[in-house]
Amino acid sequence: MYEIRASKTVLSQLRESTHRQGFDAERHEEILYLFIKDGLEPNEEILNAVKNLDFHHRMSTLEDVFLKVAGRELRR
Repeated sequence: MYEIRASKTVLSQLRESTHRQGFDAERHEEILYLFIKDGLEPNEEILNAVKNLDFHHRMSTLEDVFLKVAGRELRR
């Protein structure tokens, strides 16, 4: 999973680009969550698009799975 932070405009464009390439991505405010299936890597076009943005590559958590299925944020 990639967690990418940028302006809403930039993230909307990136989300559309990743969807066209078959990747699953969700935008919430100024964060885009890009889901990558095991064994797959984002292509060079995506990596070039995010290299100058604030992004983190991390393993998905149970909370990520819940949010993806439920479609909403957890309330603490």
